[in-house]
Amino acid sequence: MTSIVFDTDIISTFSKIQRLELLEDLFPQSDFCIPPAVQNDLIRAEEAGYVFTDYLWSANLFKVVTCSQDEIELISKLSIERRTLGLGEITSIAVAKHRNWLMVTNDEAAKKECDRQGVRYIDLTVILGSLWRNEILSKEEVSKLIDEIEKKDRVRIKNRKEILNDDRS
Repeated sequence: MTSIVFDTDIISTFSKIQRLELLEDLFPQSDFCIPPAVQNDLIRAEEAGYVFTDYLWSANLFKVVTCSQDEIELISKLSIERRTLGLGEITSIAVAKHRNWLMVTNDEAAKKECDRQGVRYIDLTVILGSLWRNEILSKEEVSKLIDEIEKKDRVRIKNRKEILNDDRS
């Protein structure tokens, strides 16, 4: 079984549109994990009144993993060196690096740090494109999903054409 560590942003996005099952469909036979810092981010969102967390917690999809001593050391180092990253991103990167897990994030600074640390990652663009390429959704359904994400998550997905492009070269 494959383990995947998630940052807060993608979890939030798919919870707001109540479509976490799409992640399960895309990554069958995978454990979805979050470090304690991401869990804390989500708890703070709940305390701030965000209702997407009700759906998230009821899905019972994400397992909280405890950080090892090596991961804690990298977290401490990155907390000093990479002040543009939040603790959730830093902790997810440390877990992904030390366990050789795939990381799921949409944060640009986190993706750059993943590159520096040699951590494999995917983002929202890859997920949305993979949904139709793996025939989980049609292109039209992914286009509607993008509209829903933009509306409910209040984000602008600028690379819609890239996501829906047939050219795989």
